[in-house]
Amino acid sequence: MLSDPNNSNKPVFEPYWYGRYLLLEQIGVGGMAEVFRARSFGVSGFVKELAIKKLLSRLVDDQEFVDMFIDEAKLMAALTHANVLQVFDLGITQGHYYIAMEFIHGKDLLDLLAMSSRKRKRIPPEIALHIVMEMLRGLHYTHNATDVAGDPLKIVHRDISPSNIMLTYSGGVKVGDFGIAKSMIQSRSTQVGVQKGKLGYMSPEQVTGQKIDHRSDVFAAGVILYETLTMTRLFKAKNDLDVMLKIRDLQIEDEFERTKKRLDETIREIIKKALARKPKNRYQTADDFRDALNDYCFHKKYKPSANRLTKYLKNLFKSEIEKECSSRLQDPIVIENLLQTHNETLPVYRYKEPAGPLHGPMNRLQIAELLASRAADDEERVSVENGPWIRLESVSELRPIPRGDAKKREIKGRSRADELETWDAQDRPLTIKKQTEKHDPAIADRLGRLSFARLLFQMFSARVTGRLTVQRKDEWKHLFFVNGVPGVIDSNNEKELLGNFLVNSGVIDEQTRQKVLQAVSNKKRFGDILVSKHILAPNELFSQLNKQLEEKLLNLFTWPEAVWKWYPSLRSPKGMIALVVDVGALLIKGTSQLSREFIHGFYLQKQNRKLERINKRTTNSNILIPARALSAASLIRFKDSSDEAIQNLVASKRWTEKEAYRVLFLLTELEILHFIGELPMRFPEK
Repeated sequence: MLSDPNNSNKPVFEPYWYGRYLLLEQIGVGGMAEVFRARSFGVSGFVKELAIKKLLSRLVDDQEFVDMFIDEAKLMAALTHANVLQVFDLGITQGHYYIAMEFIHGKDLLDLLAMSSRKRKRIPPEIALHIVMEMLRGLHYTHNATDVAGDPLKIVHRDISPSNIMLTYSGGVKVGDFGIAKSMIQSRSTQVGVQKGKLGYMSPEQVTGQKIDHRSDVFAAGVILYETLTMTRLFKAKNDLDVMLKIRDLQIEDEFERTKKRLDETIREIIKKALARKPKNRYQTADDFRDALNDYCFHKKYKPSANRLTKYLKNLFKSEIEKECSSRLQDPIVIENLLQTHNETLPVYRYKEPAGPLHGPMNRLQIAELLASRAADDEERVSVENGPWIRLESVSELRPIPRGDAKKREIKGRSRADELETWDAQDRPLTIKKQTEKHDPAIADRLGRLSFARLLFQMFSARVTGRLTVQRKDEWKHLFFVNGVPGVIDSNNEKELLGNFLVNSGVIDEQTRQKVLQAVSNKKRFGDILVSKHILAPNELFSQLNKQLEEKLLNLFTWPEAVWKWYPSLRSPKGMIALVVDVGALLIKGTSQLSREFIHGFYLQKQNRKLERINKRTTNSNILIPARALSAASLIRFKDSSDEAIQNLVASKRWTEKEAYRVLFLLTELEILHFIGELPMRFPEK
């Protein structure tokens, strides 16, 4: 928003040029991207309003998320239908991928449900049926879409939920957000057994990790119809595990009984057919489901229409629409001011480092910021409007820009946390003293009573920020967390230094490592030299840095005894590269590598305690628990000991003894099960 006079705490959004698009207002932020209301301009006063979906900064170097983002754009660009959100462009600006798409002047279905509930209004059946029938029209088109050669794309949305159903103030209904959709044109594949989608709208085959097809979307549409007509959630429970078990076992009769006054017998049967546990018993296509609803409307003499939806939305969101219109009154003034300075922000510059890496295209403000952070170099070059590479002093508008002179010194030998050296403008060493001298830990304990897996899970769930120090004898690691994710690790183990890690991984040999070490200076780090000498491509270096970080973390899972201390006020030193870690995948991988002996030894101290399922789990929906592990939880009886639980799993003949130990450890350390009487430490949530 530009401003909100009714909310002084709401941050003011400053419009800015983003490539050829003018971003006017931020309208949403998710776990993967942020969305802006924007304008594009053409000749003779041409103006188009659209939405720009931009990949979040912290994910621009995560190839999995980049691939997912690109796949979404490619997939949606192949779809052209009135009930599917339209995509116009995929590009990259300022190092960020973006998607230019149709702007929806309206709300999503989740907004509609929430506002109706807040105002204690039930959505009229004709409105609910119109929304779902139009959604099914879009889904049927999507499921049957083909490429230019006529070959089926075999698209499965996999995330049909209220927040992905867009409603325009003119009565339109559109299916959006194909970020995790499955199709024939995607560049990545999803492993069987890995869940994707919002839990309450998954089909039984989806929550159990089985192969899915378009009928999984039909199931989700059935859930949405039930919830829109009754204004209640269909699958609800105290924790995620119980929700998944309800979906798996299709426990819906109690909910239908509670809402029987809101649904007549005919619509109940229609919804139940869409919700059949086995895909073969559901409506086989979205169009079959829609036909059933059409017949129902005919017999009930309902007349669902876009006009009825328009009137309902405009009445329900009257104050919100007025605020949106008020905000738009500022658009002409903002646009005129920014168009006058547009030449300053045109991305016409490209910059080439002495070692070869390229930056851009950039506008003058961006290249000025880049140059101000770098020392001048005779080998650097710039290109203006895709022209030849020339020296910077040849470009008159760049000559006045003050140049930075900050230099960083690469630390040779082992990594040190108690003395981090950088260099100031006069090349004098600047020493940062050991951080713990002025700080006492907020929490301290030992591993053994608490596993590292449980510790990491609790920190991730609480979204903590700070430094965790783990030490055993003379070996220590400093883990720097931001919002529950450890993106930086410092260690005094020489085997974990980048060069040694690459040698042990077979990426480079020892002779190469020694040559690179000789070239390390106060100007270039080990990784910089690997890239500049074309030993590794930049993306390969980044990939190896991620693997190095993962190995440092996985090593901690195997520490049976250690002391750990938590410093919430400490942050990672400047100059250290923060990486993105999938904590959920790490927890599953870390527990799966543990030996039977390690887990057995850990459980010895709990051998007299009995197991139970946690009713209110400190959970995080980003952790995707393997379906096989969840099925193991259903076989463990209330008040089993760990030994009895292992025996039951082995007796089922679905797990070996080693596998049974690992799956039980995963269930207890991710707090799906716990030992009666155990009171685990809790980090305060943000």
